[in-house]
Amino acid sequence: MNKQEFAMIASGIKRFYNFDYVFPDKETVFAWASMLADIDYKVMNLAVQKWVLTNPKPPTIADLRSMCAEVEQGTQLDY
Repeated sequence: MNKQEFAMIASGIKRFYNFDYVFPDKETVFAWASMLADIDYKVMNLAVQKWVLTNPKPPTIADLRSMCAEVEQGTQLDY
């Protein structure tokens, strides 16, 4: 996933978790993008959907990596 793709992911996360501390600036978005660059955009998108449907708090980098692993292992969205 490239920086622009993650910027779209971050925008979606910010939309659902509209707190000042969630992606407060572009530098934060790009720092997160560098930590998640090895993950496929489609996998990340599904992971974020699953996260939003099941968690009341915004994800951390570790949360997203874990959810992506679940998606890659074939865990289906039941919603």
